[in-house]
Amino acid sequence: LLSRQDVVLSGDVGVRFLDAFAGSQTCKIDCLLRLATKFSKITELFRCNIDKVFGMLVTSVIGTDNADLLKIVLEVPFAADIINHIDNRVRTLLQFAAHKPTLRCLAVLFQHPDLEVGGFVGFFADKFPKFFIEFLHHINGRPKLAELMQKDMTTCNRLLVDIIDRDQADLLASALSVPFGEEIFQFVDNNGFTLLHYALCKNKRGCLQVLLSDHLPVPNDGFLAALFRENATEKLFDLFPIYPKVIDIILSDLSTLIRNLHENALNGDQVDLLHFVLSVPFATEIVNVVDDRGRTLLYYAFLEAQSIALLKSDTVTYQCQQDFPVL
Repeated sequence: LLSRQDVVLSGDVGVRFLDAFAGSQTCKIDCLLRLATKFSKITELFRCNIDKVFGMLVTSVIGTDNADLLKIVLEVPFAADIINHIDNRVRTLLQFAAHKPTLRCLAVLFQHPDLEVGGFVGFFADKFPKFFIEFLHHINGRPKLAELMQKDMTTCNRLLVDIIDRDQADLLASALSVPFGEEIFQFVDNNGFTLLHYALCKNKRGCLQVLLSDHLPVPNDGFLAALFRENATEKLFDLFPIYPKVIDIILSDLSTLIRNLHENALNGDQVDLLHFVLSVPFATEIVNVVDDRGRTLLYYAFLEAQSIALLKSDTVTYQCQQDFPVL
């Protein structure tokens, strides 16, 4: 019948035809969707009544998390128009699927190359934070999921901080496994902190093991300065016997370390902090670095009349010769 020229499915006739499938059993919906992939008349009927088709899919496909039926939808010639359609409540199939959440249908939707994700993560993260955790479980091998995160890094970072609070290292590792994992790792929030800052300050050992792994880079400039602002520098030094990456982090920005030791330790007479810094095996490298003003830590110690804290140390060798100020 569908191949006959005199069979018409336009106007009211087409609407009544679709109404006959509304609320139908899965087998009937399956039949209708398969017809839409093979017969132009059904395809055109779908196109002209996309609101009705959308409602049918929300109820009979998304509502039952029937991923097999949704896969058939993606075979319809104008599938992109269907999956990106916005109803009168300003929602797409993606948003209905996330609201449930129907994870099998979400996985199918994310496979379509033309799926529009927009501000999806930001919108749903506030209302359905548990979904974000499921989202991370399914992220590997699905580029659209990764794209969602990259489009809303601020929200994703906030949610990952919550994951760090719970020390859920496996979820954090999933998030950092995406192609732009380094971008997530280096992202600085409005407080000037990265994920590593939060893990350090809160002493979340599981997440620290992930963030200090060898495959991740050394943090960008500004990392040590932020640690000093939170008085968390000792927490970083405490970890160097466990994680070799910590030494790389400290040595990568020695000028900042010297400047902040001057401003916070020497100026503030925090002798204990100086003794702590000098107790590490690589203390000689720290005390002999020359900052952007041509000065060393020993110079600043003399300047602030705190030289005894350094001079009593037997663990370092001073290599830089310079003129010291008169005390």
